[in-house]
Amino acid sequence: MAIRYTQSIDGIDAGMLAGFFEGWPRQPDPEEHLRMLQGSSHVVLAIDEADGRVVGRIGAISDGCLRRS
Repeated sequence: MAIRYTQSIDGIDAGMLAGFFEGWPRQPDPEEHLRMLQGSSHVVLAIDEADGRVVGRIGAISDGCLRRS
C-alpha cells in the first residue's frame, strides 16, 4: 500500500472518509467528518494512493490565544 500524506483537505470529499470512528457510541457520518476536518486549524491526512481513501487523520484545533494560525 502506497500512502501519500497531505496537510490540505483540498480535493477531499465525504466519499473518501468512510470507515472511521469504529466503536464510538455516536459515529459521525462521512459528511460530518468532512465538516470536522474543515473546522480544524491543522490537518494531516494519510491517503491510500491505490483507491484514494483517507486511511488516517490527525486534526487539531487552536484555542486562538496562545498560538494563532
